Amino acid sequence: MLIPLGFIVAGIATVLLQDRGLHTSPVVLGRYLSVPLPEWLLKMEPLHQLILIGSVGVAIALTQALLLSIFYRIVFHRADSVVAQLHRDTLTRCIEHASTEGVTAQRRRAEHLILNSLPELRCGLIAWYRTTPRRVVILIGCILLAGLVDVWLALLAVVSWLLVWKFYRWLEGMDEPEGSQWELPRSRERLVEMVQEGPMLARLQTGEEFNLLYNAQLQQLMDLQAVRDKTTIRRVPVLLLAATLAIGLLFFALGVNLLDPTSGLTLPAAIVLALSLFGAGMAAASLAKTQHLMQVAADSAATVFSFLDQPTRAGASERLGIGGLNDAIELSHVTLHDGQQQVLANDISLRLEPGSLVALMGSDVAALRAIVELLLGFGRPASGKATLDGMAIADIHPSALGKQVVWVGSDGPIWTGSIEENLRANTDGVTTADLADVTRKVGIYEKIQQLEEGFSAEISPGDSRLEASGRYQVAVARALLAKPAVVIVEELSASQTDLPEDPCLDALQELVKTGTLVVILPHRLRTLRAAERVVLLSNGQIAGEGRHEELLTSSDLYRHLNYQLFNPYRDLK
Repeated sequence: MLIPLGFIVAGIATVLLQDRGLHTSPVVLGRYLSVPLPEWLLKMEPLHQLILIGSVGVAIALTQALLLSIFYRIVFHRADSVVAQLHRDTLTRCIEHASTEGVTAQRRRAEHLILNSLPELRCGLIAWYRTTPRRVVILIGCILLAGLVDVWLALLAVVSWLLVWKFYRWLEGMDEPEGSQWELPRSRERLVEMVQEGPMLARLQTGEEFNLLYNAQLQQLMDLQAVRDKTTIRRVPVLLLAATLAIGLLFFALGVNLLDPTSGLTLPAAIVLALSLFGAGMAAASLAKTQHLMQVAADSAATVFSFLDQPTRAGASERLGIGGLNDAIELSHVTLHDGQQQVLANDISLRLEPGSLVALMGSDVAALRAIVELLLGFGRPASGKATLDGMAIADIHPSALGKQVVWVGSDGPIWTGSIEENLRANTDGVTTADLADVTRKVGIYEKIQQLEEGFSAEISPGDSRLEASGRYQVAVARALLAKPAVVIVEELSASQTDLPEDPCLDALQELVKTGTLVVILPHRLRTLRAAERVVLLSNGQIAGEGRHEELLTSSDLYRHLNYQLFNPYRDLK
């Protein structure tokens, strides 16, 4: 309500300047608006009165600025607390769904929710908290103030602008060409596709024929755009004329009242009226914008809560335990889908035996990750079977599977705690000598000893004291200590300047000799050469199997991937 109060102060200041001082009380600012003034103010010099009224106006502005600062802090805190809780709920649901649908599917969902839906929802919440009820109160207060100045002029202004707004919406709906909302985007997408296909089509057709096709599609886009432009050309002048007539009518009515000495309307009252109507218009515009943002936020909220309310598919009623890997992990005609039921891997049959080093490689990263996640116990085959020693992986208890099937990522993972805690994890009976032994094998012992606290040094994800190679080495050392039945490794990427020695790979090969199955996603040529079997995937299917040298001879795709990934001279010209 400080805004209408500020308008009244502006009206009093206008009376002061018009009459060269405030001489009588009350000050009349309209038909029904009179402001009583204290006697001591009327006895002051006009300049002192102006200073005092100006000070009141500044005080109102400062108070409003202070209250707005507090208000906006509250608004952002409330919106952020809601969205933060939805982020946490999203994590919880993703973890729950990952066991049945796979991690890759949850990543795609999380990307859409975190990058699109939740930010839109936050914008809608902020707009709602900012405008409701504050803007509503401002709108009502300004309209009431305008009504106190002159109810008929205020009513005329409100009705005029409502009619102009309705007229605009009517023009907008009438002029919008049917189907234009989807025809224009589709036409632009087709142009993009033609640009992408241009080099290939230019080889199949003459350049002139392709240019003719492109120009025809471009002309179609221009024609669609021209139809929409014509509606704008018609709409803007008509709308401007309607707004001008509404303003002219309001000014005419205002002028008639000002010229009529019996109307009680003065120039200061007219200024208060104009300011009130302006404030009401700004509040109405803000509410209209909020309505649009709330519609977007409502769609985003529906997407978020549709995911959060989606029931998790039940797993096996009784989960089994395992003591290791005796026979093999076997995938039999396995097909995997993502959360949108799109095929990630199709009809995969694969047998992985203990005591072997197997590299999974291919051009389809989503398929590779989906298979790895299935081995880790995340996701369910849409068809086919995934078994460990004849037991369905889905029927094995997650804690039992987690002890026997260990994940080593390219960056760890590392969690907040000491280096010793990160190495021990849940492994019992580990001595300091064991820690020193495994860290020497992976080549990180000296780096740890350079830290002041040694193995007791506290680290966290992204710790600057441990580079990516250090986090990878810690994860490999952790696997050496755990001695699981299966180790699945996403190898650290190698730069061209890396030395040929790789202590982590040597350590993993030593683990293989003890009977552990190591499945690795390779990023180094030495790893491919060391693998007993390389499984090549393309388009979600197995495109080849064999040793590195065999695939180089038999597979064009494998040779191409080797050149793209491991040839140190590929970028030289």
